[in-house]
Amino acid sequence: MGILGIAIFAGYAFKKVSGLKSIRVTPVKFDPMKKIVSLEFLNPSSESVSLKSLVADISLNGSTIGSIDTTTGFEIKAASKTIVQFPVSISALGIASLAKMLLLKAKNFLSPQVRVSGSINVANVVLPFESNIALW
Repeated sequence: MGILGIAIFAGYAFKKVSGLKSIRVTPVKFDPMKKIVSLEFLNPSSESVSLKSLVADISLNGSTIGSIDTTTGFEIKAASKTIVQFPVSISALGIASLAKMLLLKAKNFLSPQVRVSGSINVANVVLPFESNIALW
C-alpha cells in the first residue's frame, strides 16, 4: 500500500470514529493508599463508544511513580460521562516518594503535582490524554 493508500485508509478510520476526537479523559481522584485512580470519561457524541484498553503513567512532581495498564473494556453511553476506577501499580520508588510527600504535607509544605498521561484504545484508534490531579 503506497502513501496515498495509507492516507486514504487513515482518513477512513478517522471519519469512521470522528466523534471520538472530542472524548475527554479527566482524572478525578488518585488514592495512593488504595492504589486506585478515578478517571472521568466524557462522550459528547450521539453514539456509544467502547473503550478497549487504557495505558497510563502516574507521575509525582515529574517522576514516574506508577502506572495503569488495563484491557478491561467498558462502554461510554452517547452524550454522557462516566467515572471509572482503575488499579494503579506503584513502584518501590513511588511508595518512597509518596511517603515523603505525606511527611511534607504534615509539615504544611506545598501540595504535590500528580500527572496522569497515557492513551486509550477506542475502536482500534489510540487517543492520547494528559492531565493533572490534586493529591490533597
